[in-house]
Amino acid sequence: MTITYNGKELTRFKAKSSGKNQSEIDGFYRDALDCERYFIKKPADQCELFAEAFAGAILQEIMDRGLIDKIYHPSLIVASVVRVDDGTGKPEYALIQPMVSFVALHETIETSYTDGSDRDPLKEAYAGSDYYLRLLEQQQFGLTSALMFSIWLSAHSVHSGNIVTLNNDKMISKQRARLDWGDAFRFLAHPKNNENILYAYENRGVLNYKSWTKDYFLNYKKIPGLFSAMAEKGRLFKAALQENELLDILRSALQKLPADLIEQQTKDRFAQKDIYMDSFRTVQLGPESDGGTFIPEMAKILNHRLDKITELQDLTLQSAMGDMYQSIFVATPPLLQMEQEQPFPELIRTWAGLLGQIGVESVRTEEVNFGQLAKCFNDYLNTVAEHCEQQNIWQHKREENHNFFTAFKPDASKAALHGHAYIAHYKESVILRHLSIVDPKTLGMLRFAPYEAPSTDYCRHFPDSPWAKMQRLATAGQNIILQLRLIQNGQMLEDDFMKEKLPVLQKALDDFMQYKTEVDALLAHDSEVTPVSTHDSSFFYDIDEQTLNAMSGDQLATICFEELNAPHPSRLIMRILKSDSLWQEVDDSLNGDAFMGRQDDICEKRNKICQWRQLVQMTTAMQLENEAQVRDGFAQQLKERDHKLEQAKVQQSEIELKINTLTQHIGKLTQQIKEDTEQHQHVLEQQKEVRLSLNEQLKTSENERLKAEITVAQLQVELSDLGKRLQLQTKSTQEEQLKTAQQVDALNQQIDKLTTQIKENAAQAQMALEQSAEANRDLKAQLDTAELKQLEAKEAIGVLENQLREFDAAHLKGKEHASALEQQIVALKRLVEENLEQYQHALAQLDDEKSGLEQKLNLSEKERSQAQSTSEQLTQQIHLLTRQAAEQKQMLGRASASLDLLTEQVAQKEVEIQRLKKEFAEQTQHSKDMANASLDLLTVQVTQKEEEIQRLRKEFAEQTQHSKDTASASLDLLTAQVTQKEEEIQHLKKELAEQAAYMKQSAKLNDSGLEPDAVQQLIVEQIAAQKKYEDALKKEKKNIQFARTLQMAPVVKRIEALQDKARELDKRNEAPAFNAVTTLVANMYKAVHAYIDSDKSDDDALTDFKTEAPRLIQAADKDLGEHRKKWKYVLANLSLAILTVGIGYLAAMVVNKVMNKRFTFFNETDSHAKLKELELDITNTKLGPAASA
Repeated sequence: MTITYNGKELTRFKAKSSGKNQSEIDGFYRDALDCERYFIKKPADQCELFAEAFAGAILQEIMDRGLIDKIYHPSLIVASVVRVDDGTGKPEYALIQPMVSFVALHETIETSYTDGSDRDPLKEAYAGSDYYLRLLEQQQFGLTSALMFSIWLSAHSVHSGNIVTLNNDKMISKQRARLDWGDAFRFLAHPKNNENILYAYENRGVLNYKSWTKDYFLNYKKIPGLFSAMAEKGRLFKAALQENELLDILRSALQKLPADLIEQQTKDRFAQKDIYMDSFRTVQLGPESDGGTFIPEMAKILNHRLDKITELQDLTLQSAMGDMYQSIFVATPPLLQMEQEQPFPELIRTWAGLLGQIGVESVRTEEVNFGQLAKCFNDYLNTVAEHCEQQNIWQHKREENHNFFTAFKPDASKAALHGHAYIAHYKESVILRHLSIVDPKTLGMLRFAPYEAPSTDYCRHFPDSPWAKMQRLATAGQNIILQLRLIQNGQMLEDDFMKEKLPVLQKALDDFMQYKTEVDALLAHDSEVTPVSTHDSSFFYDIDEQTLNAMSGDQLATICFEELNAPHPSRLIMRILKSDSLWQEVDDSLNGDAFMGRQDDICEKRNKICQWRQLVQMTTAMQLENEAQVRDGFAQQLKERDHKLEQAKVQQSEIELKINTLTQHIGKLTQQIKEDTEQHQHVLEQQKEVRLSLNEQLKTSENERLKAEITVAQLQVELSDLGKRLQLQTKSTQEEQLKTAQQVDALNQQIDKLTTQIKENAAQAQMALEQSAEANRDLKAQLDTAELKQLEAKEAIGVLENQLREFDAAHLKGKEHASALEQQIVALKRLVEENLEQYQHALAQLDDEKSGLEQKLNLSEKERSQAQSTSEQLTQQIHLLTRQAAEQKQMLGRASASLDLLTEQVAQKEVEIQRLKKEFAEQTQHSKDMANASLDLLTVQVTQKEEEIQRLRKEFAEQTQHSKDTASASLDLLTAQVTQKEEEIQHLKKELAEQAAYMKQSAKLNDSGLEPDAVQQLIVEQIAAQKKYEDALKKEKKNIQFARTLQMAPVVKRIEALQDKARELDKRNEAPAFNAVTTLVANMYKAVHAYIDSDKSDDDALTDFKTEAPRLIQAADKDLGEHRKKWKYVLANLSLAILTVGIGYLAAMVVNKVMNKRFTFFNETDSHAKLKELELDITNTKLGPAASA
């Protein structure tokens, strides 16, 4: 994960492994150059995030204003805010602080868990004040400042996990510090929280368990003088604060926080449940914040708490001044140390901090490795130069092929000066390296004379240029190395020398950090000019052929020497080595003395250039020979290719003929498809005309229907008028014509009914016309209904005629009126019949037209389907033919391409065959030579190993026999000593004490029962075994098992002695002891084989063996020691052999030290204690294969 902070990209190199907050962001980060390292965490609770950020901003503002002594600044470890999201969505923030090396307080006062992972709350809750008294055992300072500011900000979590001891080798006193301020401002404004400030409000209550586990300030109550010292710190801080300065501090702290750090919901929760201040709900964060009413309220509370702090008193009686808590810091001369792979800027920052924090008067430089320091400086400078070139800090333009120093050396000589000739094509970064790097051997700067003066002139004309900044940075680094070397050389001089040089060194350190800041800012911005990439060289801009030919021999030689620094030969040096004329110039220059003054292994480089020239000549000759062979083969290939081309042309003609035939066939098919398409289009047009004609007929039928409706309406009007006239005519004869009037009314009703039926029939006919296109059966049904209605109308008319006849017979007087009425009815009947006939005829025509139209549509649909099917078949045939033609063309193209490819491959294969033949011949000869040499070497090695094995077997036999004789003699001697009287033993010891040192050693060895010759013999055997082991490793590095076997020879010899002793036990039927020895022998052989076959390194495998073997001996020693005392000596011999495996000549020194200064070997009463002490001495001496080598 990568996070941007202060313009730098930080990359996580280690995840967080403990603590309550565990997010994917938490962990340890470093910048690209590994100059700065940080710790970043993201609390899950946003209130905790704000509390720690706000507390850190307040404390940092106090430190920046110098309100507390600078020596106490490290005691307040605070965090600031860093944005960790990608900037595209909702903002996310975390806490960041520089990495600090410390030891948690619970490790110092021993209140950790058994695994040491964290503090044990139960221990501290039960007897915390007693554990915390151990703080008085060390000289210390900083604790009162950390506790005073914690209680001032209502941050009561001052337990042993948040109070730490800083790792600072420059101080004798221990500096305490406080970290993790996420609990700050808890119930800050609550009245009960500010009464007795040592007791947090959240912990109050009889039944509140927090009063037993979280009143952390009470853990310090037994430390006399601590709280009074806190009161004194509070008074000093209060005196340093000016009027209203606290308001400005709080306001500045709010302004340093991001405006979108927390949401309104978090503000409300923090105001209500944490800080207990409603004014915080409306407070604004960020640069525009003025704090509102929140700042005055909070300042008032903090001033009140500060007054309370000044009144603090100790919670216990002071016993004596000697037991009082005191802040003591004792400075020792800082020791300047170097860590492996530590970047140069980080090293300088560390040293500057060591010399800057404390007013030192001396410094220790004995651990400074100046060769390593120079290499570290050179590596950093190379990294900076590489970044400058990658980002084109020099603003080099693509069209230019020289550096920007050309204007300052217009009349440059082509001759070499101090081993370098002037070349205008040098890259600026390469010049920077030459002018700035320090020689690790001499700590001096190597000369680069052609560019020394131009660089100085350029810096004088452009003092703010990137080059000038780089030069100032390099000069500051060189000055640091120079001053440190002077201080180290003057360590034995008077103190005035140190006092004089220390300020100069401090200034050099400060200057370097200042110039590094300028360079970092310069590298943080990319150049607007695109970086120039050169293909011919990594050290020079492109040099054209004309310029290269115009160069002198010194210039060409300078280029060659420079190119030798590249990992691989560049194009530029190959151009020079391949040219006979250019090489002649170089050779003449190399034979002169122009480059003799250089100190960068010039002789070796000269030989290497000559070797490269020879290789180039040999390669060129081989290439010419290969080219001749290739040309001959290529001519033969051309002939074969021409023949194949002729055959391909014939095939191409045949294919073209087939393509023409297919093209004609496609043309015919296309014409046929065109004709079918035109015919299909004609059918579609006819169908369209039929549809239009049907629509016109439907419109005509609609018009006729409308006319019929109009006629019916007119008849209704006429009938209405007729009724009125009949009513007027019959008024004079109402009584006589009453029946006639009733009949006329009935007739009118029937006429109305008939009219209604006609309207219904017209409506049904209209519906039938509208639905005729959709359902023919419905139309016929409607026609049948209309006919039925027509018959009903005729029947009604017949009834009406009968009634008229009766009316004529009954009413003779109204004959004239009836006659007129009859005529009107007849006319009406005729009109209705004519309309019905016309309507029926129109329906019949419509039905016929519909049937004909359906037949035409079916025929047209069949024709369309056939045409579509034919069109699809033709389309498929066209696609098939087109695809076949394309495939034929592709085949022709592939045939031609294959012919070209085959021709090219044949040429390549023949060249490859020639090369492989040559390589095979060379490899065959080389393999034969190597095989013969390897066979000879293996023969010699086998012979040597066989002789070595025979010699070892002989030595083993001799040593075994000698060991048996020695053990037998020792057993007899021990038996004689057991039978001696106690008075004689004391008298012998007294006489031996008065003898010389050599007689003392002999007497002590005799007293223990172990002969001096046996110990010396063991040491001699171990030395010989170690030497054989080392010789075997040198001769056969791969056969490590064989070397380890030689190394274990003395141990195996002692195991065999155990096995011989076991046989004696078996003969005496001592089963428990025999079983113990047999088990020990089997386990020891397993341990020896495990060491010989181990895949681990020599040191690790030997350590495992020396751990396992004593355990096995101790297990057997219990049974054997109780059984017979003489087994003590046998086991002691085996233990000594195991302990001295691999220590070589140092074994003699260790044993001699033990014999002369500590104890007598292996007597009957204290052999166990002596053996343990011997093991401890050998372990502390750190003996092993590496030590003896």
